[in-house]
Amino acid sequence: MQKSKTTPRRRLAVALMLSSSLTLVGLAQPALADDDAGWNVYASSKYTYCDAKLLSNLWGVNTDVAKSRIGEAIMHDTDNTLAPALAASRRQGNRCDWGDTQYSYNDATQLAQLWGVNVQAAKAKIANYLTNGQSSVVIGALGHGPS
Repeated sequence: MQKSKTTPRRRLAVALMLSSSLTLVGLAQPALADDDAGWNVYASSKYTYCDAKLLSNLWGVNTDVAKSRIGEAIMHDTDNTLAPALAASRRQGNRCDWGDTQYSYNDATQLAQLWGVNVQAAKAKIANYLTNGQSSVVIGALGHGPS
């Protein structure tokens, strides 16, 4: 039996169908169980709570549903659709706040010293970096992720 090749157009069509299906599922389910496979995949992925918040705002669902959708996209190899969705959310003006970053006050004080700003400014910079998908800047400056 010959294996069929998936074309970029077919992959995009599947991703769009999955996105539409997940929207309907997300609207029908107010909350997801902790053992949800998609949520578990999200939890061990590179995506942050801020990413989930941005996508939840774009999709009009709560962050738990967005986390599950991120995981589902990863599981179905359609996570290449997440970057354009995050960009669309940012274009709509969706932002993350300090409280969405999962960084500690100690992280903020350390970065404030490093960046030569006060703690409030460091918190704002951290939130801005994460909003713009640049968590690697914060991780690189601290030498670790959120503590």
